[in-house]
Amino acid sequence: MKLLQINTMLTRWFFPVFIAVLATFAMLTPVLAMTAPDSLSINAVYAYENYQLTGDQLYIIDYNIDYPTPPSSKADVNYIIRLMDGAEELAWTAPYPYNDNGYGHGVAALYFAPGEGPTWDDDYTMILSGNPMVDWGGSFPYTSTSAFTWESNPLSETQSLVTTKILALAQGLEADWDIDMVETTSTASYLTVDGEAYFINVIPGFAETGAGAFYGNVFQPHYPDITRDDTYATDLESMSEGTILDIGTPVGNLLGVDRGLATTIVIYGIGIAGLIVFCRKINSYKPIMFLFGVVVAIGWALGVPLSITVYAGLLAGFLLLFEILYKPTSS
Repeated sequence: MKLLQINTMLTRWFFPVFIAVLATFAMLTPVLAMTAPDSLSINAVYAYENYQLTGDQLYIIDYNIDYPTPPSSKADVNYIIRLMDGAEELAWTAPYPYNDNGYGHGVAALYFAPGEGPTWDDDYTMILSGNPMVDWGGSFPYTSTSAFTWESNPLSETQSLVTTKILALAQGLEADWDIDMVETTSTASYLTVDGEAYFINVIPGFAETGAGAFYGNVFQPHYPDITRDDTYATDLESMSEGTILDIGTPVGNLLGVDRGLATTIVIYGIGIAGLIVFCRKINSYKPIMFLFGVVVAIGWALGVPLSITVYAGLLAGFLLLFEILYKPTSS
């Protein structure tokens, strides 16, 4: 009985009080304020139109967040990069914490799909600032620029320009980070493993558009359009048009279909039906094997489209070979 009373007392009084005390201490625990960096700068903003798709926009931001010793908390928590049109925020991103938690020299990007981007080549402001949700101890880091480099070119040219710019930025990061970001050969430069890992995460779609920056320069295959000349086929189909043998034109007008389809319906309909009747009279399927090719030839001469004639000719050839080569086993 006493044990039950003790358990009841613990449940009703001790645990709620204990939890309340813990919560009080948690609220009283001091939160360390972030210190402002030694310097904060946007070195350049490069704007590209027609990057992945015609009409889309890509903004590449080259920035510096300089601390003597990088903070232990990551830059994507403490800093934001915003594209502004006056007081209106158009888009935002955060530094990618790849090296030194994202502090120091870095690159960020903003992407707009076709029809979603702001007015091209207008007056905008790119802001790099501290996260307003972080305690900065009274010294809020902030910098901005309205100096954009605008590039509007066809897709292939834009992708080449972006690739060249990324390789140049990677060389700058390599010098500041002391990490191999670019490998240069006698024929070209390309991103290293670290360079690929960084820029694929920073630049939207760069894995697809920046093939020239990767080792081996693997490009998406280009399949040229095949130009077809159907003049000869059209001439063949038109041989009987306007003659006494032209059955496709009147039937096509009656059925509301084109002449080629009407000719196909009439010739193959009459031809196959006639072969079936003939085979039944002589009680043998062999005439179909031998005479179907004749139906195909007549249809081709009277205006059956060449595409249908080719497939029907293949079928006629198969039936003929079957009849010649097939030998039933004796029982």
